[in-house]
Amino acid sequence: MPSSGIQGIVRLKRNATILVMRVLRLDNEEAPMNQPLWKEESEKRREESEKRHARMARLFKEDRLGFERERKRLFDEFFSSVEDEDLRQRLRSLQASFETKMKHAGSAHNRFVLAQTLFWDNFHNNWEPGILQFSESLKNLERTYSAFDDKQDS
Repeated sequence: MPSSGIQGIVRLKRNATILVMRVLRLDNEEAPMNQPLWKEESEKRREESEKRHARMARLFKEDRLGFERERKRLFDEFFSSVEDEDLRQRLRSLQASFETKMKHAGSAHNRFVLAQTLFWDNFHNNWEPGILQFSESLKNLERTYSAFDDKQDS
């Protein structure tokens, strides 16, 4: 591959990174990234998550009804935090559908197999096509940039 093609790929990757950072609102103009602060906040989130997990695991073992109440409260808290009303309703509906399917699955083994099936079905029907489409878009961009770089060298 000629060096101009490699330079085009490097530029493409840099531009894609900038785009992703802007989408995530992490670019330097909008939200400067303070690495030590980010690590500190990440550590705090990890500790809080571990404490919440330990509390939920204890509840699951000692008080199943309390566990279910807390689990439902956490879902309600999450759903209430979603600003888009349509998305909030779709998420609630999806969760209700999942819980209904799990309720009728029977044994713990059947619930496990059903959860795996739902996961892989969702992956193959939703995520995989999106990933492949995104990959194809990146390949098209690479070809476009490569052709553009080749023309500049002439």
